[in-house]
Amino acid sequence: MNKIIKVLCLSSILLTMIGCSREEVPSSSTPSYSSSSVTGTSQGGQDSQGEDSSTIVTGTPDVVRIHYANEEGSYKDMVFWFWSKGYKPEAETAPTGTDEFGIYVDLDVSKFTAKGEKSLFFLVKKTGSWDYKTCDNEIEFSKFNMVKEDNKNVLIVYATALTKNNVELAKEFDPNAGKVKICYFSKQDTISLTANKEMSSYRLYALSKNFFLNGDDMSSYLINEGTLSKDTEEVKLPSSFNFDSQMIYRIVISFKDDNKTSTKNVDASYLYLNNLVTLPTYTGDDLGLTFKDDGTPVFKVYAPTSPVVQVKIYKYSHSSLNATDSERNNSYLLSLLDKEFCTINLVKDKDGVYTSEGKTDSSWDDATVRSIVSNAEYYYTLNVINQLGEHECLDPYAYASSVNGERALIKPMDYEKMVPSEWNDLPLKWDGVDGYDISSPQELIISEQHIRDLTMSSTWTSDEEKAKLKGTYQGFYEPGTTYTKNNVTVKTGFDHLEEYGVNAIQLQPIYDQANDETKDEFNWGYNPQNYNVVEGQYSSDPYDACARIYEFRELVAKYANNKNHARIIMDVVYNHVSNASTSSFEYLVPGYYFRQDNEGNLLNASGCGNEVKSEAPMMRKYIVDSLVHWAKNYKVKGFRFDLMAIIDTETMRLAKETLYEIDPDIVLYGEGWDATGAHVNKDSQANTSTVYKSLYHSEESKGSVGGFNDCGRNALKGENSQDSSSFYGFISQSEGDLPREKVNKVSDMMKGINSDKGANPTQTVNYASCHDNYTLFDQLNYTLSEDGGKTEPEIETIARASVAVNGLVILSNGISFINGGEEIFRTKIETNEENAKNCSTMYGKLICHNSYNTTDSVNAYDYDRKVDLLTYYNQYRDLIRIKKQLITLSSDDLANGSKIDTWDKESGTTLSIYRQGKDNVKYHFFFNGRSSEANFAFDSSKGSQRFTNNTTFSKVPTGLKTTSKYALAVYTI
Repeated sequence: MNKIIKVLCLSSILLTMIGCSREEVPSSSTPSYSSSSVTGTSQGGQDSQGEDSSTIVTGTPDVVRIHYANEEGSYKDMVFWFWSKGYKPEAETAPTGTDEFGIYVDLDVSKFTAKGEKSLFFLVKKTGSWDYKTCDNEIEFSKFNMVKEDNKNVLIVYATALTKNNVELAKEFDPNAGKVKICYFSKQDTISLTANKEMSSYRLYALSKNFFLNGDDMSSYLINEGTLSKDTEEVKLPSSFNFDSQMIYRIVISFKDDNKTSTKNVDASYLYLNNLVTLPTYTGDDLGLTFKDDGTPVFKVYAPTSPVVQVKIYKYSHSSLNATDSERNNSYLLSLLDKEFCTINLVKDKDGVYTSEGKTDSSWDDATVRSIVSNAEYYYTLNVINQLGEHECLDPYAYASSVNGERALIKPMDYEKMVPSEWNDLPLKWDGVDGYDISSPQELIISEQHIRDLTMSSTWTSDEEKAKLKGTYQGFYEPGTTYTKNNVTVKTGFDHLEEYGVNAIQLQPIYDQANDETKDEFNWGYNPQNYNVVEGQYSSDPYDACARIYEFRELVAKYANNKNHARIIMDVVYNHVSNASTSSFEYLVPGYYFRQDNEGNLLNASGCGNEVKSEAPMMRKYIVDSLVHWAKNYKVKGFRFDLMAIIDTETMRLAKETLYEIDPDIVLYGEGWDATGAHVNKDSQANTSTVYKSLYHSEESKGSVGGFNDCGRNALKGENSQDSSSFYGFISQSEGDLPREKVNKVSDMMKGINSDKGANPTQTVNYASCHDNYTLFDQLNYTLSEDGGKTEPEIETIARASVAVNGLVILSNGISFINGGEEIFRTKIETNEENAKNCSTMYGKLICHNSYNTTDSVNAYDYDRKVDLLTYYNQYRDLIRIKKQLITLSSDDLANGSKIDTWDKESGTTLSIYRQGKDNVKYHFFFNGRSSEANFAFDSSKGSQRFTNNTTFSKVPTGLKTTSKYALAVYTI
């Protein structure tokens, strides 16, 4: 029997106390299942007291005191980890001390919550490690006692870990109270129970929508009761019992020699996860918010295990939690922010969907709501009740959100405030359209960019008005910016990328992230919050839901219409979310969207603490629907998948086929690294080998998925670990220590082959560096040192070598990918040692390679380097112009070898290639690595030089000779 676990978090609407739990797998082969319980409350008898309840006060807490205990009584190396919805920093917090309960911590609330927040989250873990952690727990301030100490309001919480995945929270401490550890449906008619002491009886209630909406007495929902006699029991329900997934089953347990009871929601997730009950699958294309022809909004939500699904409509775009400073100073206005205009009770439709369409519900009137939302900007959220409790969240299908992803605007995507003037003239389908069309993904030269990096340096512009746009979408497409030094003026920003010549811009994540959009802080964006919403931090006004949509569309149009007709490619992170337990997915269908291991822990192949279950039918549907949303509503022409191997192959297959129907020019590729710990097997993971083997273009399955050629990267410039000999590559190793294997892999790369993994050039993304590697300049600056990293090479030497390395990437037969800023020889130097977590010391400087948690000073483009190394920047431009003249070659072309070939000596540091050009000439490329002298066989009498990277190639009887290290030349015949 599978032992699959489900997280439970009870909220205030269901029970007085909250908790969080998952299935516990004991040493026996039979699975057990844990869930939350109520402590500190009773039905008969008195609660024991912890803190002095006579000093209880009301107000906002200054300090939260958490008393934590586990059954083992072991707290060695234990620390608390805190966070909140207000995007305050997460951090380990050591216990303040120990007491008779266990360990405790006094937490300054202001460090982890924003003003106006009403709850705080925590877990307990081992210091410096994620090998052990409890489940996530939410402390709702209103549910606990608060006392006055030293003129501070101290909120008191007792947290008992019955298991690491079952933490009970209580406002008072009773050491003798009975506690139910495990409570779940093991079969459709059987409830498994385990407690800490002998149980005596139970009462089971089936709570329907009417119970929660009408405030009925729970006694009228009693469906079964009986006696118990042990601390572990299985309750067999009568044959008349018919399990209903949209009921909440609540059980009240009594104990022997105890006048208190424990109330639990019976977790049903085991039934769904083990296919004992099958959840329905919805196939329609209208989930979320859509509009009828007459303008009536229609809301549809997939929530098959929830008895209550509501839409809350608000006049204001945000609550008091996200109030502006001026709003906080107006108490009347502040109170209005949290008041809903109306609540719509959605009605159960088919296939697990709740809808407002065509239903007669007393809270819904088509004409009234249509009139309201058509004449003003109103916002909505979803409110859902299920076994996790009651939670208000953003619709995962929402596309127009206000600040920090809190509420969604009730307007269609063609709302005039979202549509730039040139938007409708930009074709949706680029295939076949002159200027926009590509015949193969191999024609792409992709520049990886971050919205902030391009414009955050003071060298971006000296124009004070333009400088106000730094770090924004508008700044990213603002023309006419320059930088001048020593009477040399260079283009920056948008004009720089246009001048550079790249025809594809891959943007690091621009969907809504779990960050504070009102703060001017650096963030890479690999912390997804709302996949279909544009990130607001980069907009001119994060409070305006339309501004971000308008400005991002304008960005897409500006690049599409520059002289390169550059397409926008999105970096998408469908493999994990920022926080699974507080995501809309988890609130709507608990346990459905995320993978778990046999002990109830979320799988961690992403390294971020959770892992999306892409193989779940409705998660697969969501991913594809989301891609379609970006392709249709934003005319995005490509998607780069972060940790693609965590996503299953079938999802990627459906994605490529669906997007191909929208526009065959849309490209898909990703990080095909094997997802260690993923719940699916390797054959069903979209890793590099599987992608090449099964996700190529064919008449039966149109479109293709590509993968990054890490074999070529590692061979050409070296891997990313400074402490390893693999840090050195073809460019940096001399003839005596350069393995033949590396030369062969670079040769394969030039043909569009990912060595040992695949040989389809349309799927091969060749590159030398990307955002989470050392920059190419920084790595070569170390590996090309003549004395093992003691003496720094001349900067022009590194610039020349950089051109040679990326020159091979550009001139290769695959898709060419270049990390943004490599063309101006970007370096990432950290001057603040506190931020140096992902840095290495090189020549006394801290050099970052994974700079997600640093600042703009590390990541921003420094156009000063463009001026200093302008000759070498211009060489990048020249190479791109040559790339655009080359014929792309298919796998069949590689097989007959008539239009491309690579050759080199049996030893040495050279490589020679030729490719056929569109102008009916052959382009010959000659590369030399670390040798001081190299000879190339070539009929130099017939050839003419088209390019060198400031190196000398001379004609000799046998062909060509260079006495330059790190040399690259292009000749044509």
